[in-house]
Amino acid sequence: MKKIAIAMIVLVLAAISYLVLQNLQTSQPSDDGMGNAAGTMLAGSDMGSNGLIGGDALAPATVDGEVSYSIIYDAEYGFSPSTITAQAGDVVNINLRSASGTSNLLIDELGVVVPAMTPDSGDVTVPFTVDEPGTYRFYGVWAGELTGEGELIVE
Repeated sequence: MKKIAIAMIVLVLAAISYLVLQNLQTSQPSDDGMGNAAGTMLAGSDMGSNGLIGGDALAPATVDGEVSYSIIYDAEYGFSPSTITAQAGDVVNINLRSASGTSNLLIDELGVVVPAMTPDSGDVTVPFTVDEPGTYRFYGVWAGELTGEGELIVE
């Protein structure tokens, strides 16, 4: 019975990932106003030897009401940064990449689904708008297991 439940969860996640990817393929990449694709790594956020962003989380790239974060997933350490911030009304671009392991990223209260990533699958950027101030939990799940978690703070 447990195997059937896990199989159902994996199928649902795969279907959601497929739909999100189809939506991403039909949307135009956004620009940060400086000629850079939104969601690219921030200047100075070099990956450390463990695959995580070194030091404290940097301020996000913010241009005209858009805020962009690169979130790195690592199988041992989870998400980095694990806390991100935005202003109510901002368009948030989450760029997810995997340093090791497989994970997706979900924000249930906002209906955000970033499809499952592996180190070989490349980056995926998902834009969404945050309208209400509050703290929103984001997390990853793969094969029925919690892979990491963090929070989006909307001021």
